[in-house]
Amino acid sequence: MSEYCDIFPEDPSCAVEETPEPTNTDDTTTDTTNVDDGETGSGDADGDNEEADAEGEMMEEMEEEMMEKMEKMDWDMTPSQMWMKAGELMKFTSINPLMGELTYLMVAIGVTTKYALDLFRYNSAASDDDDYYDNFLTGDKPDSTNWYKTGELIQKYTWLGVFGIAAITQILAGLGIAPFVNMLVWGYGVMLLGSLASFLGMIFKFIGYDTGYANRNLEDEFGDANVQNARNIRTSMVEDMIFETSVALSLYMQAENWHWAAWEALPQEDKETQLEELVAEIEEWDAEKMAEMEGEMKSEDAEEEE
Repeated sequence: MSEYCDIFPEDPSCAVEETPEPTNTDDTTTDTTNVDDGETGSGDADGDNEEADAEGEMMEEMEEEMMEKMEKMDWDMTPSQMWMKAGELMKFTSINPLMGELTYLMVAIGVTTKYALDLFRYNSAASDDDDYYDNFLTGDKPDSTNWYKTGELIQKYTWLGVFGIAAITQILAGLGIAPFVNMLVWGYGVMLLGSLASFLGMIFKFIGYDTGYANRNLEDEFGDANVQNARNIRTSMVEDMIFETSVALSLYMQAENWHWAAWEALPQEDKETQLEELVAEIEEWDAEKMAEMEGEMKSEDAEEEE
């Protein structure tokens, strides 16, 4: 019957008799209770409505702020710009500080070993036997200045020193010892001093090559030697250029990884100091740009007034 009444509730047979409510003899108490209950119920309902309204307003404000931020974002990117941003994100996720440290260490050890063998074993630079460097002597007489030897010794002794020190400091930095000193050695020693030595060495070698070319037509036997020795200098310069390019390329490819490793190895105080200096530089740059813009605007206003 209950199922039937659920389907057809209007049927007279499904009518439910109403039971009379019990009457309370104390009308005052009943009325007071009912009034109090009504007031309490209405107060709770009003409080709930206010809370709901406040939450709704907060949600609307948050949505409006999000929409404003979304509108400010630049979504009109070309496919090439999207590809570049994706490449930057992929590059950031592929950072490997350990690979940077190992690469810089292996390069430092390799360069140090090569120049040590050249200077003290293969080229006999540590002894009085200069037969090796006689193969690069050019000039108008046998006792002329050996420009190639001067440039070679400047370059190789400098690279031997700076890369030898860099190998030691790189090992110590990998163990967490003096990472800032390692950064200074690579920055000012290898990059600055090493590059300067290579530049000077190349200049002296080129002077020797040009001297041999200028004296190639001498009538004595030394004229023929100038031609051959100038060719030896040219070959040596090409070999040095290839070697130095390979070293620079290896360091360049792992520069970002190495910088991350060096930054992570720094103490927290040094990191905070560098960040403060960077923020100060950015603020100074912003102030200069703002001053320039204000000056330009004032000059434009003055021109318009004229």
